[in-house]
Amino acid sequence: EAVDYHLKQLKDDPESAYHHFIEGVFHTHSASRIPALLKWILILAAGVFLLLLSANTVLRRQVRVKTSALANNNARLEEELRQRSRAEAALSESEKQFRSLFASSIAGIAIHRLEYNAEGRACDYTITDINPAFSTHTGIAAEGVRGSLGSVLYRSQPPPFLKCFAEVAETGLPQRFETLFDPLGKHFNVSVFSPRQHHFVTVFEDISGRKQAEENLRRSEEKYRLLIDHASDAILIVQQNKIRYGNPSAYRIAGLTGQDLIDRDFSDFLLPDDDLKHRRSDQAAHTAMHPSGKRPFRVINQAGETLWVEMSTVDIEWENRLATLCFIRDITQTKRLEEKLLESQKLQAIGTLAGGIAHDFNNLLAAIMGFTELTLHSIPDDDPSRPNLNHVLSASERAKALIQRILAFSRQPKKDLKPIAVAPLVSEALQLLRASLPSTIAMETQIADDTGIVLTEPAQINQIVMNLCTNGAHAMEGRKGALRIALEACLIDPEAARGFVDLQPGRYACLSVADSGKGMDRETQKKIFDPYFTTKKIGEGTGLGLSMVHGIVKSLGGTIQVYSEPDKGSTFRIYLP
Repeated sequence: EAVDYHLKQLKDDPESAYHHFIEGVFHTHSASRIPALLKWILILAAGVFLLLLSANTVLRRQVRVKTSALANNNARLEEELRQRSRAEAALSESEKQFRSLFASSIAGIAIHRLEYNAEGRACDYTITDINPAFSTHTGIAAEGVRGSLGSVLYRSQPPPFLKCFAEVAETGLPQRFETLFDPLGKHFNVSVFSPRQHHFVTVFEDISGRKQAEENLRRSEEKYRLLIDHASDAILIVQQNKIRYGNPSAYRIAGLTGQDLIDRDFSDFLLPDDDLKHRRSDQAAHTAMHPSGKRPFRVINQAGETLWVEMSTVDIEWENRLATLCFIRDITQTKRLEEKLLESQKLQAIGTLAGGIAHDFNNLLAAIMGFTELTLHSIPDDDPSRPNLNHVLSASERAKALIQRILAFSRQPKKDLKPIAVAPLVSEALQLLRASLPSTIAMETQIADDTGIVLTEPAQINQIVMNLCTNGAHAMEGRKGALRIALEACLIDPEAARGFVDLQPGRYACLSVADSGKGMDRETQKKIFDPYFTTKKIGEGTGLGLSMVHGIVKSLGGTIQVYSEPDKGSTFRIYLP
């Protein structure tokens, strides 16, 4: 405005330096000239004008920039205010929700702050807040808990789980564990996390009931596991003819030790004849696994032994599939005892019959011998019938001896039994026997001196030894072999007595006679004590030797055991009380 004002004055004055300058520029022929001072003044004024104009432009631009920045800042502040307001509202809602969850949670919650000693190590913690469930789970009244030190509240120095809690609070890594909380005697499931440094929160629930149930279940499983593992019966779980489980008795019956029974075919253990018999129809597998009631059948174990077993079954579900629970009892010993009992009953019946016949025949023989002797006394010595009568008397004597042997088999009691040491009697019988044995047979003896006293008579022991050794020698006839005779004292306990048909627990003198002869099969063994049964050639034996031994042993209250296999020899064991 100042420049415009002075320019106007210069334009109004025709003699002013303005007009002289214009004249000098456009009319060079004019003689008028603008003074030099005025010229510099004008240049300076123009420079000042341009400078002011530039400054005005810069200032206007700065004002626009500042105004825009202020507007942006105001907008940002307004947005921040809105966000803060929303955050505060969300925080308030979150705190309200947290408080609601904190107060209504069925799990106990406790907020803690770590306490440090002078060395900067965590030494304790303070309980800053708890929810109502804290008292429910711990049984500790809420009064006085807030602000309490853990060491004071739980009466433990250091307080429980300090190391674990300090690790969580200092590292921020959460932990979870189950524990028996000794101060309260309860089991808890505890989760620990750190919301901020030097602070931690424990969330826990009382699982004492569940732990007790688990312990009861474990004890129940252990009890039934012990029952199954120590059961004398084999217990199998069979699924589609495959064995899925077997207890130790099943391994024992199957003859397996280190080998696995699992996934073996159940039919692999059935005796082939029985297996075919049980599997004639399309429902063979079901029939074999579901017999009606308890039914005995035979199995063959891994060692090739044939066993009698008795099985009962129950349908169960195993691993979500139908299976069969099998209870298998080894009745092999029972079957053998039944066979021995039947054999004993048969021999007893035969003995009773033989005894009756022997008595009747003995009465008839007494009459024959009596009248024969009377006739011999009544006729002259030179009577031609005397030799015939002597032959009748001689044959009657032999018949009398035969009757005595039959009576011995029939176990007729002896009235003159007395306590006798067995060892000297056996040694004496063996000395008489040694000379009659062939040179191809070696006799090995092992006679113990302390075999005890047996209620018997010497002739009975002599007959037992002579008959058994003679049979053993005949079994080795025509071949080299050894006859082993042993006498020892043995104690039969109640467990061992169950393996015999009619033997009571107690002390016994055990006489064993073993040969290395041709042996016997099972069918022959069933008949060896039958009267007049013999495997010798005609004229070489009467078949009464073992029958007489059996009768003597039974009359003395003892028993006989026979072990024999073809081509593996035979062993007779006599037990005398």
